Amino acid sequence: MFFWIRWLRYECALWRIHHRYARKLKRAAPAERESIESEMAQTEEWPLEEKRYLTEQRIIMKQADRLLVPTPSLSDINVPEYHPRNVIKYKPEVLKRLRDEVRKEQRARREWIVHLAPLVIGIIGALSGLVAVWQHTSR
Repeated sequence: MFFWIRWLRYECALWRIHHRYARKLKRAAPAERESIESEMAQTEEWPLEEKRYLTEQRIIMKQADRLLVPTPSLSDINVPEYHPRNVIKYKPEVLKRLRDEVRKEQRARREWIVHLAPLVIGIIGALSGLVAVWQHTSR
């Protein structure tokens, strides 16, 4: 359930970023669009894909911290890229590896439910059978 809330927040943030960028371009005259795009690239406004990547990275890092999965070291950062807000940006391979480790940990934590479910269903079936036999013999 919490995944859907995080996903909805993520999508809302992407929608706001996209529409803020689209509004500025829509208001501008066709001749000014190139200057606005270059101005936005120089200021704190990043392209939508960059924001999406950093938001996805932040969600994965929070999940890894919550599940106590070891996070990447500082040697896995994309150093040559400039970020106006001094944001740490990990390499895509590192995020893929971390995402796989988080999924593996989540699967391991859910595993006990898979083993417990048949036991609970069996107990419920046995109890309902006993109740049916008891009602039948008590008549």
